[in-house]
Amino acid sequence: DQPGQSRPDSLDTAVERVTTERATQNTNKYYAKPNADASNPGTSWDDATTLRSALDNAADGDSVLVMNGEYETNGAAFQTDGEHVLGGIQDEDNRRINDAFTADGQPTTLRGDGSNHVLHMDGGSITNVEITGGDADGTGSNALGGGILITGGDNDIHRSMIHDNQATTGAAVY
Repeated sequence: DQPGQSRPDSLDTAVERVTTERATQNTNKYYAKPNADASNPGTSWDDATTLRSALDNAADGDSVLVMNGEYETNGAAFQTDGEHVLGGIQDEDNRRINDAFTADGQPTTLRGDGSNHVLHMDGGSITNVEITGGDADGTGSNALGGGILITGGDNDIHRSMIHDNQATTGAAVY
C-alpha cells in the first residue's frame, strides 16, 4: 500500500471486472440454456435458445450469456467468431457464482460428444466455462486441439477449466 493511492485490484477481481465490462458493453446479447428450444431467438432469458443457436445468431463483438449446465457438441464443435461467451450464470437475474468449479457450484460445461474439438475459436473470448471430452484423433487439423482449436483472431480465455481432452497434438489447446 502507498499513502494516497488506491490499492490495485487482485488479478481475479481485475479479470472479472474487464470480462463483465466486455460482456455488457455490446449492443447485442444472446441467452443460452441447457435443453432450450433451438428455434427460440435467444434475445432474453424468457426466449433463451441453445448454445449452438446463440453462437450462430451472434456476430463479432456480441455477447452470449450461458446458464450453468451441460452443453454437448453432438458431433460438431461449438465455434466462436468474435463473440464473448460468458458462462457461470446461475439464474435469470444474471447472477454468477463466484467459483463455478467448486463442489457447491455447477459449472457451465461444454462437453465433446463425438467431435474432434469441443470449441473452435476464430476470435472472441470465453469466461467461466469448463471444456472437457474433446478427442482430436483424426488427421490434419482434426488431430489438433481436443479441447480448443484456435485458428485465428484475437482470443481470450478467462477463469475456465480445460481438462480430460485428447489429441495427437495439443490435447487442451492448440
